[in-house]
Amino acid sequence: MSIPLKSLYKIANSPNNVRIWYRSSSNIRTKRDISPIGLYSDDDYLRAYCHLRKDYRNFLCSSITSFQLLKNEKNNYQNNNLELSSPYSLTKSGKSTGSALNKRE
Repeated sequence: MSIPLKSLYKIANSPNNVRIWYRSSSNIRTKRDISPIGLYSDDDYLRAYCHLRKDYRNFLCSSITSFQLLKNEKNNYQNNNLELSSPYSLTKSGKSTGSALNKRE
């Protein structure tokens, strides 16, 4: 069971880190502390810095089962020269890096 769209917007716009409970593609439930960057691809994916993996990840929104807003402020991860140029591609300094987009949890 995924969370409502209104909650996804709350996560994406949070000035703080967020803890999510997530069901992976192999149906394993995990807990992740993330620094959200934003929603994309018609709100199907949440782009975030994952503190467990120490890397950027794309979380399928329909697999997020619950969340908790944390008190600690997130670092400004969106200012790392990574930009979402369209719903389907990720660029770094203007060059396509499609492989980074495919890192999905």
